[in-house]
Amino acid sequence: MSICELWVARCAAAAIDSGFDLDLLSFGEERTFFSRDYDASMVHSVSLTFDVDSITVAPSEDGNVHLSWYSRNPQKDELSVTDGILSLKAARKSLISLNVRNYDAVLSLPADFDGKLRVSTSTGSISVSDLKPNRLALEATTGSIRLSNLNVAESIDTESSTGSVYMTNVASAEIARRGSTGSAKLTDVSANALNARVTTGSIALDAVDAQSLTLRATTGSISGTLAGRMADYTIRSSVSTGSNSLPEALDGGARTLNADTTTGSIRLSFADAK
Repeated sequence: MSICELWVARCAAAAIDSGFDLDLLSFGEERTFFSRDYDASMVHSVSLTFDVDSITVAPSEDGNVHLSWYSRNPQKDELSVTDGILSLKAARKSLISLNVRNYDAVLSLPADFDGKLRVSTSTGSISVSDLKPNRLALEATTGSIRLSNLNVAESIDTESSTGSVYMTNVASAEIARRGSTGSAKLTDVSANALNARVTTGSIALDAVDAQSLTLRATTGSISGTLAGRMADYTIRSSVSTGSNSLPEALDGGARTLNADTTTGSIRLSFADAK
């Protein structure tokens, strides 16, 4: 028996003695590929929960709903379509795994899908593009979130503990980005209300148009270009350590802008500077 095999055997024996769930211990785990197809009329809302997969959501070519993923334990996957809600909760990941292969899940929706879309993954990235859902809720514990070419009627809510959020050509009534460690980069984004908060990371805005903005970075800078003139905004800003291109207080504007950072600078400009 090799040293590696001996080490694995001893680990497994110790795990059994301690009552550890061996389903959470995996060395080079294999997965089974699954795919499911649904008529568009069957699905009005989608909820996906994964542990270690990256997830891509994009329009389907035939106008129907298609879902594919790699299951580590098919008996423990929870898949259902009930009252128009397509739900998949994948089995738990292994706590210890020597497998380095990426397993990506893909969801294809009709281009005119206007329901709620919720996607969550613990260790993996999320990408959503070219859709018009009514509401969008995304959570990635460790991984990035990328949104592009989206028109979301009600709200976009993104949350990540360790990972950045990128939005390009995105519009919604309300947009929220919450994160602990990771930046937010928003390009050609419009909203009635935009709320971006990061603990460690920067907020970068390019051609952002919102009636109400709340920008907060504990350790990191806030920079970029906003629509309109400075006079269009009622402004409150604060910087503890760093420079600030905004007045601490400015009244009279129909739009509102609240920006503050503890360690970092605020460097915001306006598209109609004159």
